[in-house]
Amino acid sequence: LGRARQIVQMAGELQCKVLFTLFDWYDDTPAVTDPRWQKNLVYLRAMTDAFGQDDRVLGWDLHNEPDHYASWTDHQPAALDWLLRVGAELHRLAPRQLVTVGVGRAASLWQADPQGRTLLDVSDVISFHSYDAGSIRQDIAAVRAHTTKPIVLEETGWPTGPCGADPTYNENYQVILYREMLQAAQDAGIDGLLAWTLWDFPPTSSSGAGVESEHDHFGLLRLDGSIKPGAVLFRDGFRAEVASLASRTSTMLPLSVAPTPGPVQHPPNWQPPLAFPQTGYDVWDEFRDYWRRFG
Repeated sequence: LGRARQIVQMAGELQCKVLFTLFDWYDDTPAVTDPRWQKNLVYLRAMTDAFGQDDRVLGWDLHNEPDHYASWTDHQPAALDWLLRVGAELHRLAPRQLVTVGVGRAASLWQADPQGRTLLDVSDVISFHSYDAGSIRQDIAAVRAHTTKPIVLEETGWPTGPCGADPTYNENYQVILYREMLQAAQDAGIDGLLAWTLWDFPPTSSSGAGVESEHDHFGLLRLDGSIKPGAVLFRDGFRAEVASLASRTSTMLPLSVAPTPGPVQHPPNWQPPLAFPQTGYDVWDEFRDYWRRFG
């Protein structure tokens, strides 16, 4: 709660709004009679007691991509029932704020339980995630066909590394795919789009094991804070009609400093790339080994 309060304070100072994602890395759907449901309620009440009247908080995302978990695949009616209960509780506890669910696949929004209920019923704003620029127009059209509520493409993006991985993981591809996503969103007139993510991560952050992966390279900003070409699309392509999202609420909490990340770790037998400063490129894996053998 302390860190969440600091995030909200910083957002307010920058005239931004916060959308809290309540559940992530959480693959459980306790029934009403399950003691774990009572723990869910304690958590929801703690969050809404702290922020339910705070106008720096736009709303609540029930779960990050709940349809990518085994509980959804194996017991979808139970998963839907749990999500609908969480949403109803939030509407009761924080009626001034919006509720949404960021699903990983658009079609999950209208998959119904035996009573015919869907995630569209509990959402004030309809959110979905897509990393497929080739199908984004069809996805938006399908969502639009099922609802008249506001629609937000809540996550989209493309990695620009690591070097030596998939050759399409580069800054040029990121620009091309973001341009397609943004154009599709504008052509369809949806109500918002969010990039995943603002900043690249150090290798210790996304994997938890300190091993570099493509998930570290989805940022619009590089680790040193310099902007990638894809960031220009957002920086120069949008001009808000309203000057700011100012809030009445303000706080003066002391801000804590994050700890320094630990050393980067790599799998056994990992070898670094061979760097060629003359070209600015690195040689990885089989190409590195070939160079060392044959030049």
